[in-house]
Amino acid sequence: MNELVDDALRRGFNEARQITKTHAKTFFFASRFLAKEKRLASYAVYAICRISDHAVDQNTAESARQTLRSIKINLDHAYSELPLKDNVLKAFRETVNKYRIPRDYFDELLHGMEMDLQKNRYANFDELFTYCYRVAGVVGLIMLKIFGSGSRDAEKYAVDLGVAMQLTNILRDIKEDYSLGRIYLPREELDHFGIDESFIARGKIKNIFKDLIKFQIKR
Repeated sequence: MNELVDDALRRGFNEARQITKTHAKTFFFASRFLAKEKRLASYAVYAICRISDHAVDQNTAESARQTLRSIKINLDHAYSELPLKDNVLKAFRETVNKYRIPRDYFDELLHGMEMDLQKNRYANFDELFTYCYRVAGVVGLIMLKIFGSGSRDAEKYAVDLGVAMQLTNILRDIKEDYSLGRIYLPREELDHFGIDESFIARGKIKNIFKDLIKFQIKR
């Protein structure tokens, strides 16, 4: 029986590794600097995050909601003692149990994904920060559990780094996000720099737009 369990876990971690290698090449490369056990754990976490993120960006709204509901059920099962059939989910359960990763972190992550289905404009940076915290800041907290740090200072920096990386993604993907009907740049800041949506729609680059981007980069 133990051999069967070990084999299922091996297959689950291998599948999670392949998902990471295919869809997160930079992260996959960086993970090579981790010890093997922590590397495998990071793959299991990434696989779950990837499925959630992909569900929102690639499906219709109703289909995405259904997928997120399914992921929530999978989380319920992973954090229970119910038998699991999916090998990636088995690897994920092994990871969250071993590193004592709170369920709340993944609930926050799903709330962030749900925001993309409910909200496509942000009034101010406080609203945007909440989104960035949920979809990226908590990922920093999850990884911190795997790294093995319990420092409060480290938690703050992990959240800050996650939020900074999400803001970087937002700046990189302005055009792509607009094609999906979303503008993450806060309305308050667009107004401050004298920019309306037509700038983004036409891909119009003027000095005032450059000033806005410099402001965001400095943040």
